[in-house]
Amino acid sequence: MIFFLFKAPPVLWAGTPDNWINALKKIIELKPKVIVPGHGYFTDIAGVQRLIDYWLYVGHHLEQQFNRGASPVEAANKIALSRDFEQLGFLKWDAPERILTSATTLYRHWSKATPGKPSIIKQLKMFSQQAELAVLLKKKYKLC
Repeated sequence: MIFFLFKAPPVLWAGTPDNWINALKKIIELKPKVIVPGHGYFTDIAGVQRLIDYWLYVGHHLEQQFNRGASPVEAANKIALSRDFEQLGFLKWDAPERILTSATTLYRHWSKATPGKPSIIKQLKMFSQQAELAVLLKKKYKLC
């Protein structure tokens, strides 16, 4: 049975991709035939592995950008607009611009900022920046 219907990147509101990866590996160890996530499409072990691949890629590249001094917006834009992101298939997932929210969360973590979600005002600004990234992606790749 081939499912792999995972089509949307998750949003990292707290913690790190390592938390996701550890949980996803535990799911794989259970060897389920069908996985019903809290949001999104049913999937299978291949779908869970793709999600691990996403977090490994995104986490690594965001950390590189953080270490280079790029802002979360610059980092998310650079990664989402990269050839690698497209070739790995992550661009085809629904709402690839969600990487910006994950970048903001990881930057707070790496800079040892106060844990938790940003204020409502900061969240609204972040969503505006995420929408701007969505427009850039749509223009560059002629996405619907």
